[in-house]
Amino acid sequence: MLNSIKLFYNDNKKKIVWSVKIILSVLLLYILVNYLAFNNIALILTKANYYFVSIAFIMVLLNIYIQYLRWKLICDDGIPKVDSNTILKSIFLGIASGLITPFRIGEFFGRAYLFEGDSFHKAVGLSVFDRLLSMCSTFIVGSGFFLYFIKIYFNVNTSIMITIVVSSLGLIFSLLTVIYFGIIKAPKMKFLQKTVDYFEVLKELNKKTLLYVFVLAVIFFLTYIFQFALLMSGFLGAANFLTYFYIGILVFYTNTIIPPITFGELGIRESAAIFFTSFAGYNSVAGFNSSVLLFVFNVLIPSFIGLIIYLRCKR
Repeated sequence: MLNSIKLFYNDNKKKIVWSVKIILSVLLLYILVNYLAFNNIALILTKANYYFVSIAFIMVLLNIYIQYLRWKLICDDGIPKVDSNTILKSIFLGIASGLITPFRIGEFFGRAYLFEGDSFHKAVGLSVFDRLLSMCSTFIVGSGFFLYFIKIYFNVNTSIMITIVVSSLGLIFSLLTVIYFGIIKAPKMKFLQKTVDYFEVLKELNKKTLLYVFVLAVIFFLTYIFQFALLMSGFLGAANFLTYFYIGILVFYTNTIIPPITFGELGIRESAAIFFTSFAGYNSVAGFNSSVLLFVFNVLIPSFIGLIIYLRCKR
């Protein structure tokens, strides 16, 4: 019996993992929608100021462009002679692949899909490094705001919070350093050696390029938060725009430190939006709607574009 279950799992591992993610996402969203009441969600959507919502939607183009610039800067150093069209297409393929895979791992291979031969392995390593830089920028920007929130509202010992944040940043920086400089040599095991080989390309990156990419990662994070604040303004009015911006930082900082165990991180991000929005004294439905729309604008729509690119690809 156990052998049959194990065999079934091994044969259908990807489908099972994908199904679990879908079920968790639907369950979380159902609980949240049921908690907020569907009528309230529909009502606040019909009363939204579509001027702010439209600006937030248009800013998707800026977000894609920033991601394109980051990826192009990295590829120009690590994988020379890659045309701009391929780089742009790989962005959409990465978003689509990350949406349907556990922990968004598919994003790395999705970005590399259009690259061939040795360039494929280089693109995977560069994509992982780009994600780590992005996470690092989120930690740096969001940590101060999060520490302030915890200190003011929960009176948690500041030294404890600082220790946690510094430890997290230290872990990411250490990982970046190890990967970039190749400090650790892999034992003579095929899997480990192949994993290390993915990151050999990082030695070709110019340090000035890394600085530019990191700055762009910070700008991307702030742009994302600006979109959230615009959507909140569309539902609640723009009088408290800076507060919405602050809430957005807390939401996406929390979303970064919690593992993406659901489909497209749905439910986790919305739960954080509901918590911080209501905690600040605003209608939690506005936080929920803003978070869902942000997902639709920045992930779901680009994923459909990525799917079209994949279907039209000759590979």
